[in-house]
Amino acid sequence: MPKTRCTVCESTIAVAVNDQLAAGKSVRSLAQVFDISRSTLGRHAAHAAADRPAAATPIGVVDIQGRNRIAADATIDALRAAGRLESIDSARIATFQTLADAVDADPVNASLWREYRAAESTLREVNDDGNDELTEILGRLSTPMGDAEDKEL
Repeated sequence: MPKTRCTVCESTIAVAVNDQLAAGKSVRSLAQVFDISRSTLGRHAAHAAADRPAAATPIGVVDIQGRNRIAADATIDALRAAGRLESIDSARIATFQTLADAVDADPVNASLWREYRAAESTLREVNDDGNDELTEILGRLSTPMGDAEDKEL
C-alpha cells in the first residue's frame, strides 16, 4: 500500500510550522495561525516529532533581547530622561519589559500584543501630580474665540 503524502510537509510553510511545533506551540493554535485543519496538523505533528532530532541540552542561558524588548527599553529610557518615570513606576516598567519579552518569544499571540500595547500606553500616560502647569501654559497660548467687533477707523 503506497504511503500518503503529507500536505504540510509539501507546503511552503512547512519550515515555519515545524519551528513552531519544536518551540512547543499547540496544534490548535498553529492550526488557526496557519489556516490548516487540526487533524491535518495533528498528523503532521506526529510524524514531524518522530523525524526531529532530540534537542541538545543547553550549556548556558544566553540573554538575547528581541526587538520589542529593545524598543521597550528605549521607551523607558526616554521617559526617564524626560522625568516622566519615577521609582514608584517600577512595577509598570517590569510589566512592560516582561510583555515585550513575551511578544518577542511568541509573536503570533494576539492577546500578548494587546497586553503589550496596553502596558506601553499605561507607561506613557502623563502622571497627574496636581500641578496644572500644562493647563496654565495652554491658557496663555489660547486666544479667545468669538466674533470680531466692527470698529471704524
